[in-house]
Amino acid sequence: MTQERPILTLENVSMSWPRPGGGTVEALTKTGLEVRAGDCCVVRGPSGSGKTTLLLIAGGLLQPSTGSRSIHGTVGFIFQTLELLPYLDIRENVRLGLPADGARERVEELLERLGLADRARHRPWQLSTGECQRVATARALASSPGLLVADEPTGNLDEENARIVHEALAHHASEGGAVLVATHGSVQALGMTRSLELLAGALTEQEVAT
Repeated sequence: MTQERPILTLENVSMSWPRPGGGTVEALTKTGLEVRAGDCCVVRGPSGSGKTTLLLIAGGLLQPSTGSRSIHGTVGFIFQTLELLPYLDIRENVRLGLPADGARERVEELLERLGLADRARHRPWQLSTGECQRVATARALASSPGLLVADEPTGNLDEENARIVHEALAHHASEGGAVLVATHGSVQALGMTRSLELLAGALTEQEVAT
């Protein structure tokens, strides 16, 4: 693993909300995490354990109640709800992920890698759920982000579509990026290098079986 500074650092991060009727809900409690180039990290835990909250903070979309977050590089995000624009075709949706000076060739490369080249002129509503998930993955990868954050990217996919998405995530890490993904899937099946467990707001690292 590279000894360069981490792409993502969370230090003593906590997140809480007021509970109706009094008290607070503790989504995260004094969480620390370092994610480096080449890391493929999976966050597992039961529904309501705080996985999405952790990812939103890691991706810079939610400010923690306490603690700090630092990021070295850009962030790509794959949302559970995908957030594709229905009036744009697939190529145009993926282009939204390009930086202002991004090369259009990057879009074509991703469409090919994710098996979408023959769907480039389709609208999202003309595609299957698995194909739309691949479009969202391509869009998140378009800017070659330092950190790719994915919230349950394969939860509703069949085996073949899940395999394509997993391979795209692993390829991103092999090119020097980092991946942080929340899922209920198997660590080994996902090809992840690190396993994190989130229970009752507490994050712990688990050994990955080889």
